[in-house]
Formats: sequence, structure tokens, C-alpha cells
Amino acid sequence: MTIAIVGSHRTGKSTLAADYSAATGVPFVRTSASGTFERLGLSPKVDLPIEQRIAVQNAILQDADAAYAAQSGVFVTDRSPLDMAAYMLADVQRATCVDRPDVGHAIQDFVSRCFDVTNRHFSLVFVVQPAIPIVDDEKSAPGEAAFMEHMNALVLGMCSSELYQGVHYYLPRKIVDRQQRVTALANSIAQSVNLSRERATQLQESGVAFH
Repeated sequence: MTIAIVGSHRTGKSTLAADYSAATGVPFVRTSASGTFERLGLSPKVDLPIEQRIAVQNAILQDADAAYAAQSGVFVTDRSPLDMAAYMLADVQRATCVDRPDVGHAIQDFVSRCFDVTNRHFSLVFVVQPAIPIVDDEKSAPGEAAFMEHMNALVLGMCSSELYQGVHYYLPRKIVDRQQRVTALANSIAQSVNLSRERATQLQESGVAFH
């Protein structure tokens, strides 16, 4: 089972992925949007024209897809394309697309590919919501609480979409202890595995053959 830890920036996704990897031995694949920005000579803290923003998001998705495809087995990562779709949609306002069908189509195409890449690589996504103290980071988007809540809502919407074919769980905000977060993630994974086994058994009992 491949696992993506998703959510707004500054919520502890990378720390949780690293802690889970250390506890279980499951490889941790770091998804570095900031690395893509740096490679392109840009900053994630700066607002970009929508055309340039689309190009950057496509580059982030391409880099992430390549990193995921390089793995040969189970792994955990600290972001998924669902996050990327959410960040793209966060930049969409009325003035962004009205009378600009090329921009609207490009954004819709990007979001669609985000779902495709997620479905290809991940069977479980685990949402980490804003809860821990905000720590500023020069390489991340602005650590502003209202903006983080906006992103959290968008990510939850992505995870709940019928276009996502896997399962999703979310971490209750009251869980801020690092070990308790690892335990919550492990419990969600175990629950997902059990559900998959139950569904497989039901299908076999109904006469479906597996090869």
C-alpha cells in the first residue's frame, strides 16, 4: 500500500512521514515543491501570473510523478497531487478565467491529471489538518492561519471527490503529539487493509475470480 500524507503547508506532514518511515522501515519519498520552485528560479512566497502559475504547477506534478514512479514497492510521501490540485484551485478567482477559456481549460486539465496521477500511485491519503504552532519557512508558502484553513478545506474536498478512487482518513486536530500521530496513521492504514480484505472476500464469495 502506498500512502500519501496530505494537507496544507506547515501542518507537520513531512515530520509525520519521516517518523512513520523511521518506525516501520517503509521508505519515505519527499515531495519537494520548493525544490521545483528553486530549480525554476522562483519563490513559493511570491504571487505569480496565472499562466506562470500553471506552468510551475505542471512542473511540480511532473517532478512528483517521476519520483513516485521510481519506487518499486510500498512507500510514504509527504504530499500528493491532490495537494497540487488544491493549490492550483486556490489561485482561481472570477477574474482568472472569465473570458479566458484557454486558462480555464489548462487549469481543468491540470486538476484532471492530478487525480490520474494520484489514482495511479496511491491507495490511501491521510489528511493532516492545521493544529500545531506555525513555524515560518523561507521555502514554503506563507504561514498565515486563514490561508492554511483555506488550503485545508480545498484538500479535504479533493480527497472526498468521486474522482479519487482510493480511501482517505483525516487526523483529528487534537492529536499533536508526534508519536500519537504515527499511531493514528498506522491505525488508519491497518483499517484500510482490513477493509480491502473484506471487500476481496465478498467479491470472491459472489463468484468473482482473482488472478
